[in-house]
Amino acid sequence: MARISQLPVLVSNEVDGTEAIPVVKSGRTVQATSEAIMAPQVAKAEVQANRAELAATQAAVAQSAYDTIEQGLAATADGAVFNVRGSGDTFATSYRNDGGSASAALGAFPSKQYLDGIAPGVLTHQIALDRYAGVQVDNPAADNAQGIMAAVTEAMTMGKTLTLGPRSFHVPSGWATLPIGNTLKVRGEGGRLVGPAIGTEFALLRAPIDIDGVNFDSWGNLFLADQNMDLSEYDVILRNVHARECYAMVFSTREDFRIRRLILENFSNVSELNANGVGQGQGVRWQAANFESILARGFLIRGKNYQGLRLGGYPHSLFRNGDITVEDGIVEKIISNGQSNGVQIFASRQFYANNLVIRNVDCVSGSSSNVEPFYCVGEKGQIGSIFIDNGGNDQGALAIKAGEVTSHGPIEIFTRLHPRMTSAVRIDGDNVELDGLRITWSWEALAKTAGTGAAYTASSKYQDVDYNRANPLFFVPHTVNTSTAPTLDVNGIGALPMVAENNNGPVEIGQLRPGAVYRAIKDPNNARFWVRAINYEANVLPVEVEDNHISLPDETLVNGRVYWFLPRTTMGAGGTMSVGGGAARNIRTNTGGTLSNIGGGSVSNGFPKAVYYSAADDCFILLQGSGKLAQPGRFVPCPVASGDRYDFEHPYPADYADAAFVLFPENNTTTDVRINLDGTERGVLRANGLAMTAGYLAGGAIYRLDRSGEDWLATRVGGTSYGIDCVGGRGGRMIVRNTRFVNTQYQYGIEVDFEGYAEIDGVYGEGKFAFNRVVTFNAPNSSALTTRAVVKNMEIEHFYGDGGTLIRWAAGIGSMEVRNVAPVRVRGQLGTAQGSVIGSIASGPNTAGALKVRNVRAAANYQSLFTYAESFTSIDSDHVTLANVNPPPIAAGASVVLGSTVAVTGLKVGDLVKVHPVDSDLSDVTYSGKCLSDGLATIICRGGAAGGNPPSGQIAISYERRV
Repeated sequence: MARISQLPVLVSNEVDGTEAIPVVKSGRTVQATSEAIMAPQVAKAEVQANRAELAATQAAVAQSAYDTIEQGLAATADGAVFNVRGSGDTFATSYRNDGGSASAALGAFPSKQYLDGIAPGVLTHQIALDRYAGVQVDNPAADNAQGIMAAVTEAMTMGKTLTLGPRSFHVPSGWATLPIGNTLKVRGEGGRLVGPAIGTEFALLRAPIDIDGVNFDSWGNLFLADQNMDLSEYDVILRNVHARECYAMVFSTREDFRIRRLILENFSNVSELNANGVGQGQGVRWQAANFESILARGFLIRGKNYQGLRLGGYPHSLFRNGDITVEDGIVEKIISNGQSNGVQIFASRQFYANNLVIRNVDCVSGSSSNVEPFYCVGEKGQIGSIFIDNGGNDQGALAIKAGEVTSHGPIEIFTRLHPRMTSAVRIDGDNVELDGLRITWSWEALAKTAGTGAAYTASSKYQDVDYNRANPLFFVPHTVNTSTAPTLDVNGIGALPMVAENNNGPVEIGQLRPGAVYRAIKDPNNARFWVRAINYEANVLPVEVEDNHISLPDETLVNGRVYWFLPRTTMGAGGTMSVGGGAARNIRTNTGGTLSNIGGGSVSNGFPKAVYYSAADDCFILLQGSGKLAQPGRFVPCPVASGDRYDFEHPYPADYADAAFVLFPENNTTTDVRINLDGTERGVLRANGLAMTAGYLAGGAIYRLDRSGEDWLATRVGGTSYGIDCVGGRGGRMIVRNTRFVNTQYQYGIEVDFEGYAEIDGVYGEGKFAFNRVVTFNAPNSSALTTRAVVKNMEIEHFYGDGGTLIRWAAGIGSMEVRNVAPVRVRGQLGTAQGSVIGSIASGPNTAGALKVRNVRAAANYQSLFTYAESFTSIDSDHVTLANVNPPPIAAGASVVLGSTVAVTGLKVGDLVKVHPVDSDLSDVTYSGKCLSDGLATIICRGGAAGGNPPSGQIAISYERRV
């Protein structure tokens, strides 16, 4: 290479900015044009020049300014210059005092408003779109396609920043998807680019982008990666970008599209569902590997199809992904015709998820093999402050696949019951530690009354005797009340008066109606029930109040029918309502049999109300104190059974528009099962469409009924799935703390399939919680005896049904420790089968290792302590069996074997039997015991030094088993 001194000279008038110059950047030698190298210095020089000009302007304007010319003339000498304040684009105008008269205007100073407006246009490194040739602002009819494409192209080619300001730019037609060939930098102050229609791509992503403060309306994918690119030294950045009725903000399925960082902050992508109830496009889909990190923070994604937020390539290129952080976001209404995913994180190293709300992720056309609200993958992860309304979670509401994962905040999974219930949480990891899970099914058992006259009766196996605000009765009246003093008798507790919950007043005639659900709460201080009409707020249609009038155009006017609505504004006195496009009719209240037009505030904004139509009075009558259950949910009818014929009513058809949910009172005993729903009788088949078999329907369990021709298909809800399904590898840790199940009916609460250390600490079941087993341990290698299991701190309320097993273990458990298990509290009626606290399906001897039990108590008449206790090689238990003894006379130092044995749960021949006196009167006598037959303790009484006739009393028996 020639020396620089030997090169020909390029004279200054030949320099045009295109010259290539070698430079060193980040340790690499690259080339750049002379214009690109000088651009930052030119920009700095412009800034300095602007500052100098501004200083001079400030000095000039600093002279006294006056409101009027007359004030300026009066305050200045002949020949002096003065300024008069202006408005709009003019800050001030200069004049000279010519002998007491003002000269013609000498000049004017621009206002800040004007300078701000022209600044982007005069700076050479910016392009102001609102001043670009061929571009019109705020004009929906303007054809801006060519002008905007030219501005974007110039910005990319010249390395300039395109600015939008707060204006709107419309492209009704003629848009050709732009290839981003060079770095594109766009700035806006809420400026909006309105596309021709949803589905038209805005740009092809082939170079870095940095977009900030821009809104997009009616486009397809905004930035589509259509081919693999190596941008591994650059970032893709979108901040303060908001899309409405668009497809994905960024979209890539090119797993070899390489970038340094994807940064998405303070963004939204919102669409309305289409006529079929399906979302529009995807929210963000970056299914590409080869990145250092991804950040998605502060976002709203709504009304999308298939995927809400998908980050990272999987599974083929997972090892090339970097770290992923997702926080402070809402993803909702991700609905497709098949696969639907809310948030998916695929990191090869670490992921962090915090403060996320994910709800209504589902598919509209039957079950899908892949409906996942939240799915995260990585070698190491942290999650916390997660709320999931799990929609149609065919593969679990929360799925975790990680070598190590911990939680730093609560995790709540909520569902109102839906057609595809399955496990709430699936965990696949070697080192897992989660704390603070709450899993809730939102539903209420619904009874139907019977009786004659004003005496209403209800029979429900799904109620305990409290009937308080935590455990109310929900019922459908079988007939309209014709008395102001109706009574209610539930499960034979006696007829108690019903009064209006809102004012303790009488239940007016006509207020109890078969067209509504009512809640009954027992007054703790008086022998009576408070009642009110009730509905889930999410099921009530919001309506506008216009001219003090409410219209329900999609309803049909029927005498006696109940109508619910949620007014958006408060109605004034004398409000009216129309149904089905009919005439406006007054809304009235019934007080003491007198109808009056509603007063102002009787129908308040934000509070669901119910009325019924009275043809005789030609008006709508307000139901007393009608109110709401705030969360979304379902009422689940409890049919009245006559053999295998079931009858029930459900006054809210919207509650079973997709599927009906039913609580059967008993196991079916025949193959001919029929259901009468709201007057229509249909047969019931199994979920697979085959004929019913005896015992298929389990009493106390929730079933989903799906229409199939003239029959119902019955599927048990949660009957074959787990609340939390844990699978781990050899030698790891699986720790789940403080889990609360509310109203759930999973087969297993927590199922652990693990070979290592598994700890379940703090399990609480409440409400209408029912189970087959609460915690289950499985050892993958049944002969290794390497798994150590610990369960502690368990408090369970069990809803109506047969008893289940609290803690179940299988062969291969090396050791198990159980501590602090309270007796189960049974709500509702018991079934026939009894449960156990600790049970097994492994009945062979010595199929498990050691068992240690401390402070574990079984519920009387409901549970045994152990089943298959002989499977453990050793038991160390402080479990106590109490027995009454009446020893015979004993000589001094002699011993007597008492005549009858004592049944002790789990006791095995060879165990060490420990006996302690409970009554102080027995302190002079020594007791011991032995086991000659499994389950039976033989008690031995040894007399004191004096001998004599020891008194009768109570003893406590425990035992210990050693290898």
